[in-house]
Amino acid sequence: MFGQLIAAIETGNTVEAARLINEMDYKELSKHNEENFNALHWAVLHNNKEIIGMLLAKEPKLINTMIGNGATALHM
Repeated sequence: MFGQLIAAIETGNTVEAARLINEMDYKELSKHNEENFNALHWAVLHNNKEIIGMLLAKEPKLINTMIGNGATALHM
């Protein structure tokens, strides 16, 4: 499901992203892809404010998740 969410973020498919986010728990949402980004980092990189809002509304603690260099989504 994580890969599907990353694909929805990349394409800006907010309807599919919303469906997936609602079905996923924190553990799933905080997974990292091969670039070491979780769903929130990916949404920030793609400047998708709507999906960023959905992710933070579902799991606010995602904001503190770090990538390999210690940066959070706020650093991006």
